[in-house]
Amino acid sequence: MQATMELEANSEATFDGDRLRAARQAVLGDVSCVLAKACGAEDISPRAAQQAARNLCDILFSHPQSRGTEIPKLFWETPLGHAVERCFQSSAD
Repeated sequence: MQATMELEANSEATFDGDRLRAARQAVLGDVSCVLAKACGAEDISPRAAQQAARNLCDILFSHPQSRGTEIPKLFWETPLGHAVERCFQSSAD
């Protein structure tokens, strides 16, 4: 019984580790996409860049209890904020 419980705990830890690793890779992919598009990469579509920018804003600034995302004004003065803004502007063009 003890061995079964330990096996289940290890399986859950591995599953959580895999999920965390996948989430980390997704965030890094979004950051890479946003920065590349802001630097002028033409192989990234405006729609993909905007979605990556939206994902980052949601991850960074959304709250579980609120429906919207409130982005602090200071964010737009950071390098990542400028890159996100360029992605949103490129999709409007």
